[in-house]
Amino acid sequence: MSNKPMKAGDRKQQQEKLRKKMEKKSKESHMILPPFTYIATERTITEVNFIDELNLIL
Repeated sequence: MSNKPMKAGDRKQQQEKLRKKMEKKSKESHMILPPFTYIATERTITEVNFIDELNLIL
């Protein structure tokens, strides 16, 4: 590897690639997922209690 500085064109290309990556990451981080609840129970008795407790929490 040489100690020469990068050429101006190469530096601009590298900066453009990094800028595109950062824009993509910033867009992904602002995505908001909708709230959802998945209930998996074996008995109907426990399911009713579980839903009641969720309503108290929320």
